[in-house]
Amino acid sequence: MRYSLPDIKMFDDWRGHARPDYRPTARQQTLVDAVAVALAHGHERVADVCAAVAKELAIPEALLRRDDAQGGVYQDVYCAIQYLRHRADHRRHALAHEALAPVAGDILGTLVFNTNYKQTTGCVIESVDGTSITLLGKRGALCVRLQSTALGIRYAMDAAAERGRRRDGWEEFLATRHPVATGPQSQTEAHAGAVDAQLPLFAV
Repeated sequence: MRYSLPDIKMFDDWRGHARPDYRPTARQQTLVDAVAVALAHGHERVADVCAAVAKELAIPEALLRRDDAQGGVYQDVYCAIQYLRHRADHRRHALAHEALAPVAGDILGTLVFNTNYKQTTGCVIESVDGTSITLLGKRGALCVRLQSTALGIRYAMDAAAERGRRRDGWEEFLATRHPVATGPQSQTEAHAGAVDAQLPLFAV
């Protein structure tokens, strides 16, 4: 398919491209494929990707120079790059979630999240809602409730291991973990006793 600019404003054309269920139009897919090739060849700056894409798709000079209120090729390429980055990020989250296969009651141990690098000990999964995972843990004597994702937990496990706060990182944890023998409710209640249902929720 020959490359063309959209008939509407650029950012309206790409609206929603950060969502995991976003699917490029045929017009966008032509550009996305060319941008993916340029990125694979090591181009990082938008201007460099744009130049490579212009050559790959034989975009006329007049079209390259167009930059009106609707947006030009540069903005189109920028949106395609952002779409690919979001898609890769969603893929990383999905793979981590699949590997962890989280269920309420799973014991994760000590975690260090990079939002504040505070150590949270005795982390247990309280609930799972899609890719959102709610944890119960302790910071000192204080019980806390945290909200993260499997990918966030992966980074927090590795950060804790790097700091000597736990013996295993993400890969070692997955290799040695076993199914929880008791029910989710009993595992959660075993964590520091009953936890106040009104405990504040912290996103990490």
